[in-house]
Amino acid sequence: MAKAAAVSSATVSRVMNGQTTVDPALAERVRQVARRLAYHPSSAARSLSLGRTQTIAVLVPELGNPMFQQVVEGITRAASASRYRVLVTETGAEPEIELQVARDARARCDAVLWVSPRATDDRLGPTLAEIQPALVVGRPAGTTVCPPGLTIDYRAGVIAAADHLIGLGHRDIVYLGGPVESSGDRARREAWDEVQADHPSLRVVSLRAGYQLQDGFEAAPRVLDTGASAVVAFNDLVAFGLLSHFGRIGVSVPGDVSVVGFDDIDLSRFSVPPLTTLGVAHHALGAVAWQRLAALLGGADTAAGEPFRPALVHRQSTGPAPLGKSHAAPAGPRRVPQGAPRWHARPEGDVLAAGEVELAVYHDGAALPVVHARRPYLHPIRTLSGRVLTAARPENYRHQYGLSLAPPDVNGTSFWGGRTYVRGLGHTLLPNHGRQLSVSREVHPPTAHRPTGLKETLTWLSQAGEPLLSENRRLSASVLPGPHPGWVLAWESELTAGQTDLVFTSPAAHGRSGAGYAGLFWRFADGRLERLITADGEGEAAINGRPATWVAGVGGPAGPLTIVFTQPPGESRPWFCRASDYTGLGPSLAWDRPLTLPAGESLTLGLRAIIVDALLDRDAIEAVAFG
Repeated sequence: MAKAAAVSSATVSRVMNGQTTVDPALAERVRQVARRLAYHPSSAARSLSLGRTQTIAVLVPELGNPMFQQVVEGITRAASASRYRVLVTETGAEPEIELQVARDARARCDAVLWVSPRATDDRLGPTLAEIQPALVVGRPAGTTVCPPGLTIDYRAGVIAAADHLIGLGHRDIVYLGGPVESSGDRARREAWDEVQADHPSLRVVSLRAGYQLQDGFEAAPRVLDTGASAVVAFNDLVAFGLLSHFGRIGVSVPGDVSVVGFDDIDLSRFSVPPLTTLGVAHHALGAVAWQRLAALLGGADTAAGEPFRPALVHRQSTGPAPLGKSHAAPAGPRRVPQGAPRWHARPEGDVLAAGEVELAVYHDGAALPVVHARRPYLHPIRTLSGRVLTAARPENYRHQYGLSLAPPDVNGTSFWGGRTYVRGLGHTLLPNHGRQLSVSREVHPPTAHRPTGLKETLTWLSQAGEPLLSENRRLSASVLPGPHPGWVLAWESELTAGQTDLVFTSPAAHGRSGAGYAGLFWRFADGRLERLITADGEGEAAINGRPATWVAGVGGPAGPLTIVFTQPPGESRPWFCRASDYTGLGPSLAWDRPLTLPAGESLTLGLRAIIVDALLDRDAIEAVAFG
């Protein structure tokens, strides 16, 4: 380089190192030669000459966790501004391995930033002394191996989550913890012990899970078994796993269970529902970590600073405790209630409860997406022992909601939601979704002569907002008399056409074989039923399209269960039944041919469900169906 540019090697060195003491014209000549010869300085040779690499190592336990990615991004941006490069290394979950990884990384870099190490303080101390300059980042506040300004006050985060949930009426909370070797998990558990001591009426159940999506997904059944109304997860990924499992089996969040995460990673805003979580400013933590390390490299003190305090970010995954869960209760099966069911007004919808057991929630559907056909629906519907029987927004058909009146084609308007079956094209998303708009609603308490009832008047609007029909709807509920623990739900609707004749049509009438859904529809939570039977047979083929006098769902892995479905006296409409990719059932107005309702005339449609916490044989089913 010096020979080609006709300068000294010292001049070349000063130019390539970015020094400004060289004449600008001379410096430009050197750079032109460098470009012509494709010359690049050797980092290894420069490191030997200067005694430093201008590189720091950042150690994280798991690169796939978005929280650690945010910390690394904060470090990298800040270090880059000081012309330092960053070497990122994953240490894994084994403390012995991460200690050796730290030594190896320090041998190749000028310094180490060690994010959330798994090793205990007594093992970290000697290794940190060996690899100086090095700093630990993200350890719980109060640790001896991490500067206060780089610690996280997990206690403050737990207290914020507890105050939030207690304020919503929750008295029964699960903490779903992380890896046993995690210092952050240990700090959280100690904080929850403190919360429990400060709130004697609160029950906190501590369960072990992990730190990944799969850990949360697999832990969901154990969380539900506790009967708790809220769960605080170790991190957002574990919370996402919970949300996924709950969505699959029809557990409503936050209707049945409130969920809180930890970290506030970017994806938490886009989960379903958006996740309430405890946010730590991870980018800022990374930037501060570099500033402290740079000071350490310059010989300055790094002990100052306050811990990072997690802040609650309230989104839609937390809500009021369900009726009957606002006080702690022992784990295990719920007590079967005594007394008649009653309706109660709540912010999330009208709640049907028997004693302290919430049996069903009636939603107005105003918040549904337009393409889901906004309509009122019942969800969750539970047994007397508290098991959830319905699903809402399940993964395979997001437009299905518990129990609702959802014909797919009324004069071309869909009240089913989702895609419309078009002959020759199959299922196609069309701008044809209507709305069932509540005009008035009133609730009647139970009397000696009639069960509790919810009466509602609705107007059905086309996709253009034009009235198609009016509906008078009544929902009633009573405790099942006799030896079997159960209750009875009845839905009765009277539909009156407006000024135009109405034509109700199903996909089966458009050519899709067996798809005769065009009326009331109950979407079951996955795994609740083992089989569907009638008086004359068993399974989908014995029920679908047939006017059976009764249909019963039996069994399920969660315990003994029988649900008997009948139609009002005088009605014998064909049943739509699906038992293959999911379980769904309901009477149909138009099975395989259109049904016309002349202008000004009315028709009725109804469903009676007898929900029993016992396995009934056919004789017992007949007795409760027509007793």
